[in-house]
Amino acid sequence: MPTQEERLSAVERALMDINHNETILLGMAVKHEELLREIRATLAQILARLDAHDKQFAAIDKRFDDHDKQFAAIDKRFDDHDKRFDDHDKRFDRLEALLMQVLARLPEP
Repeated sequence: MPTQEERLSAVERALMDINHNETILLGMAVKHEELLREIRATLAQILARLDAHDKQFAAIDKRFDDHDKQFAAIDKRFDDHDKRFDDHDKRFDRLEALLMQVLARLPEP
């Protein structure tokens, strides 16, 4: 059976080990706190950049919408021109048919 001195030494060693481990844990906690601060700062920067990109994308979207409106107006104009060309084609077809009828009635030379 250990003597009181040996038992006291064992308790003192255990307390020193506990103090040593506690000091290590405290250092780790401080380091983790510093890392968390850095992570928070980095996240804040990322969020600020994302906000800036969102604003840029919104401006680009607006420009695309404006271009879409312009293209829609141009498409309408092309549709109007196509309708006029179709009308002219029909008219030329009628004139060609009339000319063919006139030529058919003329005597051959």
